[in-house]
Amino acid sequence: MAKFKKILLGDMGLIPKPQTSSNLSITDFPFQKPMAQPNYINDLEVIDRMPVSGTYGIKSIASYDKYIQVKLYNQVGEITGKIWENKQTQKPIIDELSTAQALVLSGVYNEYPANSGNMSINLYDYHSLDLNAVSNTELIVKSIYDQNHLDNLLSELKFYLSLMTPDHQETAIELLDLVWDQFIIAPAALGHHHNYINGLFEHTIEVMRVFHYLATKSNTEMIESVLEIQNLQTQCYIEDLSDKINSGKYVRSGMADDNAHYDWFIKQSVHLNDSNPNLSLGLFATLFHDMAKIVEYAYPNDDKKKSYQQFLNLDHDAEKTITLRSDPIGSIYGHIYMSSQFLINQNSKITHKLSVSDIITAQSYILSHHGLPEWGAICKPIDTTALLIHMADFIDSRFASEM
Repeated sequence: MAKFKKILLGDMGLIPKPQTSSNLSITDFPFQKPMAQPNYINDLEVIDRMPVSGTYGIKSIASYDKYIQVKLYNQVGEITGKIWENKQTQKPIIDELSTAQALVLSGVYNEYPANSGNMSINLYDYHSLDLNAVSNTELIVKSIYDQNHLDNLLSELKFYLSLMTPDHQETAIELLDLVWDQFIIAPAALGHHHNYINGLFEHTIEVMRVFHYLATKSNTEMIESVLEIQNLQTQCYIEDLSDKINSGKYVRSGMADDNAHYDWFIKQSVHLNDSNPNLSLGLFATLFHDMAKIVEYAYPNDDKKKSYQQFLNLDHDAEKTITLRSDPIGSIYGHIYMSSQFLINQNSKITHKLSVSDIITAQSYILSHHGLPEWGAICKPIDTTALLIHMADFIDSRFASEM
């Protein structure tokens, strides 16, 4: 639902950016601002049999009777590539592709079915990209290239920090100092939401925005707001579904699963009616809820050796990457566990330490931010603050994704 995100979070959206300016001065926030990457590749209106060439990252490989399917991506987005080869002779090609991160290729666009708008690439020539020859990794990976947008996100982060109590704010800034360089460039996912350079930074601020929007309302207003968001998502889903059916594209039916999150949230909110959200600690936990995606994913210009040390106390080198992919070590532990452990591991090493009570509570918020174990959470939410963090993360991920 990427095209619907502005309906939720745009300037005129249901959840607008907070208008209150931050009283956190620039001297209190001594970090470099996120820098947008140039948009090297322009969106083109491609047509059937149109020649294509360039460098693409490899997302996945699949074998079929008459062709090999390679999921490709670059800064524009994703597309399917096909290498026409019979099943019996595919193995050497698949073996070669399986060891490559990216391909330099040439071929032609192929539209199937006819007039559907569904484009793939028939590959005629290709070879693995030499990592040592790469000088500009951003050519392959999609990123945020709107500097004004990144500047606004940075200002918004300062605002949320200014709402924290002094002890939470000081700890948050000191912890951010440890991971800032990677936090502002890491992706938030590989194929679902915010799956691009700067994506983790954008997703985190948006989740803080939704949490702040809901946590500053009365319990009744908060429930009404969530129901309004659910209704908006349903309307967007129907519109998106209609567009895809009309264009002949693949349709995934997922609204029933999403409604389960909303229904469960309403029941829990009624049950916890006497529990007021902890705005400061909630914002603190939301800021770090996905921080270990720095480790879970590999991406261009990451400092994985440093991240292994900070999140896992592990001294280990990592190979250079020019694409977005799962990190072989970080993916074992997962970002929820590692984000939680980051707080307690680093809290003992910094100057402005949080109390044991606050650290444990913030950890529980991170461990439960997927809601329930069947949705990926490690534990269940303990209070309204935890419920709101889950819903804020869930809502932003849904409105930022194509359904």
